[in-house]
Amino acid sequence: MVLDVQSVLVGTFVVICLLNTSTATRQSFITSVIDGIDISRKGGADDLLSLMYLLASHYTPKCLKIVVLPKEVEVKTTWPSTDSSLKSEKRKISANTSNFPFEFEPRIIINAQPLVEVQKTIKRVNSKIESIISCSSVSYIVSLPSVSPLLVSLTSTPSNIQLTRYYFFYTKNLMAAEKLLFDPVLAEEENVAVVIQQKFHNKTLWFVLTRQLLHPSGSPKVLNANTWSRDTGFTSTQHIFPDQMKNFYGKLLRGSVMSYPPFVMYDKVKDSLIIKPKQSLEISIIRAIAQQLNFTYVLALPEDGQWGAPSTDGHWTGIVGDSVYRHANFSFCLNMNMERLKVLDFSRVYYYDAMTFVTGKTRPTSLWKKLITPFTSKSKD
Repeated sequence: MVLDVQSVLVGTFVVICLLNTSTATRQSFITSVIDGIDISRKGGADDLLSLMYLLASHYTPKCLKIVVLPKEVEVKTTWPSTDSSLKSEKRKISANTSNFPFEFEPRIIINAQPLVEVQKTIKRVNSKIESIISCSSVSYIVSLPSVSPLLVSLTSTPSNIQLTRYYFFYTKNLMAAEKLLFDPVLAEEENVAVVIQQKFHNKTLWFVLTRQLLHPSGSPKVLNANTWSRDTGFTSTQHIFPDQMKNFYGKLLRGSVMSYPPFVMYDKVKDSLIIKPKQSLEISIIRAIAQQLNFTYVLALPEDGQWGAPSTDGHWTGIVGDSVYRHANFSFCLNMNMERLKVLDFSRVYYYDAMTFVTGKTRPTSLWKKLITPFTSKSKD
């Protein structure tokens, strides 16, 4: 069988991309290729690489893993047996771990030199993600001390592809970790973790830091989600990526709406886009959601008074534009179509608005006309 394989080989990094092949073929080929790669470490990268891959294996579903390795990690062509310590119940790495702990999952390995080529390669992989493997999620494992130049490339997945993305980064200290966690490029990413190393009394500890975007203080906070050491393993069994949308802690949100009785009704406020909602179906729904999730809200009209459509330059107008460009956090009573699905996340459809074509009913023919109509010719000489 001939495979349509595209490979990129620049310097010392290798990326395998399979196109126009079946899912089973892609999975089998990628796994066999990557399982034939041995990774040897220099400069004490052993614990870091093991821990980061362990986190990705433990806290994410089986998915495509894109691993960006530091310069000191060499990619060779022989592969010994997979480290069996990963299969232990407590997910600890034994003191004699000598192999990078790959499990049998599809993965892409990139060696980080030169950096500009890594950026191009990540963008290319992301743009072809559906052709490489059919996964509902992807994990990015980046063990470089400076990852900021790669963030735009890492988050460049096309908007029409629905993927759950997980990011695992490494920084040298807490200040760098906090800066990375709150980097604007990652503002829309839900699952981000950063690993840092600190020493206490001649003991090396690795801290797994995440962020809580919605916090009782009103400002995002860095959280110590877990701690790991080679001797004790993880200190917590809690998931490092909990659902952050269960409690908004009173955060004020803005909704963009238009009048559509009996679903959305309101009174206008003079010289203001803010409206006073009246009792109606979708107003009742958002009130119940706000109470359950603990947020407050204001409702406002779109400045242009439109529902929303793409203009000739691709710019979205109306309610859709308010949501796309983050002028509003949510909207409702909005019809779903293919164009809007590319830029918006819709809830389940809970009401169908029946529409059809109509004409006026045929008027009854007078009795006296019925006598002569069959003999009337409509043709013209």
